[in-house]
Amino acid sequence: MPGRGAGDRVRRALGLPARRGVPSPPRVEVLLDGAVPGSVVRIAAALVVVGVVVLVTGGRTVGVVLGAVAAAGVLWRPAWPVVPVVVLLAGFVVLAGPDLLAAPRPGETPGLWRAAALVLGCHVALRLTELASRIAWRGVVDLALLAAVGRSVLGVQLVVQGALLAVVWLRSGPVGAQAGQGWLRVLAVVAVVGVTLLVVPRGWLRDGWRRGED
Repeated sequence: MPGRGAGDRVRRALGLPARRGVPSPPRVEVLLDGAVPGSVVRIAAALVVVGVVVLVTGGRTVGVVLGAVAAAGVLWRPAWPVVPVVVLLAGFVVLAGPDLLAAPRPGETPGLWRAAALVLGCHVALRLTELASRIAWRGVVDLALLAAVGRSVLGVQLVVQGALLAVVWLRSGPVGAQAGQGWLRVLAVVAVVGVTLLVVPRGWLRDGWRRGED
């Protein structure tokens, strides 16, 4: 029965015999060297989400507010598909906005840097949130697991960032000038959707709504 273990400890402290019944299971704690608290993982994921929303909205006040709301959702229930929705909306906003992969005007910051930061931020947010959805707020994460996640992100980013540079190079060369820029943007959108389906954790597609109830 609940509380019987605590009651028996009090009775033993007073020198009284323990009550009959099934004793409560002992509490087991596993200490990991250099482990990171699960709360840190959730907070890091929430901060990355805020950064992504601010990048998409250009630092406007509405972007800060929406980013704070999305971050609160990640902190409260990381298993909910908040980040996939943010990534999807970010893709629509970027597609409808200025061309980030176009050649910059004199004195203008290249949009390539913003696009590269968005790709990296969305990827990191997806992976961190997936990890946070499997760990309780008071849990811990082994550093070896975080290192494995970091290596997987780095491997994908090497390919994706290289693809961004290839698109910019094609558009600035004679191929892009002859064939036009529209088809390259369509190709980029198709590629982004395909990569997103590969990167989005399968847990959200199956049982993401049922996990993370800690």
